[in-house]
Amino acid sequence: MNIDQHADLVQRTAAGLTYTVSGGLVLGDALQWLNNNAGAVGAIMAMLTFAVNWYYQHKRGRED
Repeated sequence: MNIDQHADLVQRTAAGLTYTVSGGLVLGDALQWLNNNAGAVGAIMAMLTFAVNWYYQHKRGRED
């Protein structure tokens, strides 16, 4: 392995590690936000579930 190949390998490895760490930080921040807002996220999910269920129940009622 010559010096150019070695430099290329080091550069690719550094880039891969940088993207991995950045992705981990973004994911960690998103999970922290969800943890801090768990009540609000749960309430929104409950409302969405109710709305979707209501829509399909009424759609099925009209078909019968």
